[in-house]
Amino acid sequence: MTNRARSGLSSFTVCIVAVLCLLLSALVTSLAGVSANQNGVAGQEGGAIVSGHVYRADTGAPMAGTLVTLSPCYVNGVGWDERATSAADGSYTISARQFCYSATASSLGFVPQDYVTALSPMPKIFNLTSGDKLENIDFHLSTTVLLNTNIFPTNM
Repeated sequence: MTNRARSGLSSFTVCIVAVLCLLLSALVTSLAGVSANQNGVAGQEGGAIVSGHVYRADTGAPMAGTLVTLSPCYVNGVGWDERATSAADGSYTISARQFCYSATASSLGFVPQDYVTALSPMPKIFNLTSGDKLENIDFHLSTTVLLNTNIFPTNM
């Protein structure tokens, strides 16, 4: 192969790689197209809205600073979750793109909780479409119990 043929092949390879990089960049940008709407809600414009409250299970008090996560279901390795942190009154609102999700709430010192209904102990699946507004998706978190146990041999 001549140097000119190698040079042409090399330029072609660089061009293909550049085009693939541009396409990948466009795909990532569209998947991660997170913005803030007029209400200051973080998430995807034109998607669905999920809202509710987070409470302590033992006292019923609202919980501030709890992370509520919508995780895509049935897909391993998907690169996004939709998240919000609860306000002082325990409320949260998430704007999410159209997809299938399960919801979880977690806070330091509390047992993470999947959203379930009274009819089933399995996590509820939400098939969100554009314009959906799911309200009263509430969580009641229980405190964790940490046990500090020292085990000593009996033959000391």
